Amino acid sequence: MPEGHPPAPILTDYTSFRALGNKLNLLYNVTGMPDRLDFPDDAPSAGAPSRFSRLLPFLLFFLSLLARSAALGRYITPDEPTWVYRSLQFREALLAGNWGGTLVAGHPGVITTWLGALAMSIQMLFSAEAREAYAWLAKIAFLTPDNVEAFKRLAIFLDGGRLALMLVNSLGIVGIYSLVKRLWGDKVALLAGVFLALDPFLAGLSGLLHVEGLSATFVTLSLLALAVGVRSRESGPAEHRGIQPAGTDDHR
Repeated sequence: MPEGHPPAPILTDYTSFRALGNKLNLLYNVTGMPDRLDFPDDAPSAGAPSRFSRLLPFLLFFLSLLARSAALGRYITPDEPTWVYRSLQFREALLAGNWGGTLVAGHPGVITTWLGALAMSIQMLFSAEAREAYAWLAKIAFLTPDNVEAFKRLAIFLDGGRLALMLVNSLGIVGIYSLVKRLWGDKVALLAGVFLALDPFLAGLSGLLHVEGLSATFVTLSLLALAVGVRSRESGPAEHRGIQPAGTDDHR
């Protein structure tokens, strides 16, 4: 080491040494040496916490999916068979290129019918019973409350459609967690994610073939994405990315 120069600063990831590291770096800077390094108080620690943080979105997804799977094979709500039939109508119109026919309800429910139609297509690849039921249902002109045979066949597709919505809503919870983390940090994001994953009312609606759970998920994602965009615009690109602008000093 050349004479007259102080030793290089002690660099460490351990929280208990950050204060000492900052003092050494400050002294290192006062002596005129370049390349001063800072140890911010909120810098991530090494080891298990970072690994847990990487696994947390996956754990949150499976927790959300488990909470929303309670309805599978257990009960049927009054509107769900209608949404199965609307998904069938949507699929038939889509395959025929009848774009006007894809509007199958007074309100769009586009994502619901998309997911229901996708689940039907996948189910028919593996089930002869599903193919027979679909062919039978496609021949009826409209669905009436007294058509017992139609409702029996519609029930065959119900759990497939529910599962598609459960997957999308569970992914939505992970998206909400990620956006909240950018806005308010890890602790608030974890609390919000677990609360939304396990809230009985939201979990119950998010496991049904209906529009309400999807509406709640995508409205929340939209508002949080808007908040992230507004904050990014106000703070500027450097601060938003966590980059300290040149010429600033943390010790002010």
